[in-house]
Amino acid sequence: MLSPSKFLTLSNRIYCLLLYLYPSTFRREYGYHMAQLFRDDVRDTLQESGPFAVFGLWLLAFFDLLKTAIAEHIWEVFNMPIEKFERWTGLAAALGGALLIFATLAATQFVILALIVVVMFLMWALALGGLYRRLPTVSHHGNKASFAISIISILLSVIGLLILFLTEVGLTLIGFGYFGLGLGIAGMGIIAFRHRVMGVWRFVPLLLAVVWLVFIIVYFIQDFMMESPVAVALILLNGVCWLLLGIGLWTSAKDEAGPALPA
Repeated sequence: MLSPSKFLTLSNRIYCLLLYLYPSTFRREYGYHMAQLFRDDVRDTLQESGPFAVFGLWLLAFFDLLKTAIAEHIWEVFNMPIEKFERWTGLAAALGGALLIFATLAATQFVILALIVVVMFLMWALALGGLYRRLPTVSHHGNKASFAISIISILLSVIGLLILFLTEVGLTLIGFGYFGLGLGIAGMGIIAFRHRVMGVWRFVPLLLAVVWLVFIIVYFIQDFMMESPVAVALILLNGVCWLLLGIGLWTSAKDEAGPALPA
């Protein structure tokens, strides 16, 4: 059985590891004091009530730590600088592209495939939000229209996917959603290319739109045959384009601190 001193040391080390659940900024500011306070509580409880009471203290502390860590991460998302948000949307784009490639090559069960596609569309929506933030204000109305078309199309696609086996309307919604997404990305891609958004990566959104629209045309010409070699090749190329968009958004993000996102 562990001695009280070793028990206290082990407990403190575990708690310090759990503090990594918090955002780094919160941990740097409050982590040391939280660890010290918890160590004192464990020592007092161990001396007064024994080790079994410490397990009760640990249970309360763990759930409180989990709850507050989640709350701090949510707070950090809504208060992060715009530049940091734009950079992380690049990661979302890359993850969406990787999921598209994985779903094409490896996913076989419909339930797993549907979950992957829903997460993929969510990542794409975040990525397009980051691209929208980069577009110049001189094309404000075009920016808003293209972004709105893209997001509405993503919603239509997700709804169509969820009701696909209940009604044929699902396939129609997916078709409209896919086509609208291509048009929305094309609008933002043209603006990004004209105004040199993302520097050397400015061609990627327009390339993505072209590849996406070609896939939609092939998809309908081949009567929704996703298994054809041409359709599979275009899907994989789409995934690569999303990966490139993610790299472009990440590497071209400004490092300067900016205003916080409104809560």
